[in-house]
This record gives sequence, C-alpha cells and structure tokens, in this order.
Amino acid sequence: SRYGLTPARMDGALQLFARTLAQFGCGASIPITAITLKRNTEVVSKYLGQNIEFAVHGYTHIDYSRLPSEEQLVHLQLARQVFQERGVSGVGFRSPYLRQNAGLYHAIVAVGFAYASNQPILWNAVDFGASTPATCADYERAIAFYTPWLASQRLSVPRLQGPLVEIPVSLPDDEILVERLGGATTGLLESSWLSILSQTYQRGELFTLQLHPERIAASRQALAAVL
Repeated sequence: SRYGLTPARMDGALQLFARTLAQFGCGASIPITAITLKRNTEVVSKYLGQNIEFAVHGYTHIDYSRLPSEEQLVHLQLARQVFQERGVSGVGFRSPYLRQNAGLYHAIVAVGFAYASNQPILWNAVDFGASTPATCADYERAIAFYTPWLASQRLSVPRLQGPLVEIPVSLPDDEILVERLGGATTGLLESSWLSILSQTYQRGELFTLQLHPERIAASRQALAAVL
C-alpha cells in the first residue's frame, strides 16, 4: 500500500521531493539499498543531476548489526559493486534502522566509504500536550529501539571515527512523528522540526533531518518550513 507493485509510486515521491528541494536551491542525500538500485536503475538515474546524492543503505534492507562480521563485509562489498556498476558513486553509508556495531564499522571502512550516518541523537522537541497515553507509549518504544544519544548530553556535530566521518541523525524523524504520533495532521511534525532547527542554530550544531521519501506528501509542508 505504501510502495506499490511498480516503481511508479516511489518515482512520483522522488519527483515531489526533488521539486520541493529545488524551490529552496537545496540538495539531499537519499540512502537506498543496492537491490533497489539494481532493479530500478533508470528511475534513480533521473535524479543524479538534480543535486541529489544516493548513499548506500546496505545490499538489502536488513538489520546489519545481527549479521556476523564476515557477512557484513560481503553485503557491503556487493552493495558498492552494484553502485559502481550502475554509475552511482555511493560514498556514504546509512544502516537500515540506524543499527550499528563495531563489526559493521570495520566493514564500512574496509569497503572504502567516506562517511557514515548511523548515530541517532534525540532532541527535546515534541509537545505531547494533545497526545494520548497509547501514542506516548508508541513514541517511547520507537526511541528505545533507536537507543539515541541525548542532545542534552552530547554535541550534534560530525566527528571522525577512524578514517570515517560520522554524521549524527536528529530524532524525532518522520517515522516517529508521523507513524507514532500522527504529526502530519496535527502540525506536530513541523513544530518539532522547527524546534530542532532553532536549538541547533543557537548551539552552532548540525540538524541532519531524516525524511523517508515515501512520506514526502504528508511531510512536504514541514520540510518546506525547515528549508
């Protein structure tokens, strides 16, 4: 229901995403799996000249922290190979579900990525005034799954992890705000992201906004407000 049986629905989402970014002269990095690129190279290629970078999101969409180190390495090698064969640079890596461990970082380095963006950092940005206990519980479960740093305790800035640049990912993202809290219809998505933007601006830090392309229709107004 979300992706459809052909590339048409996601292609439409990417078109809307690209148009929204272009209004503000802005680009984006969109992580995709290698198998998605392999099956839909023509769709992806249309956006390479539109200031959109496609980062590697694994070979398939699985929790890589659960794989043995040797399998992590094989998956990432295969993913880089597919990207190179399809003419997509794929210099960055983001894990599905933002899951990570030491073995995965060794594989990311060994395969030759320049940056990773897996470390979530949680901001105090949500007004829970109208939320029900059930939606608050959903929110807490999502946060517990990500195990983020807290912005009250850590800096939201890129850092070196060995030879890699690690770029932190700000939470709450669209998945949490839309799926857990219904934020697309209540304005919570926009107000939360603008709060993060204000805090990062005042602190001189980085707001890496995570927005999955399939939710762009519901999130476009909030994205435009931030841009």
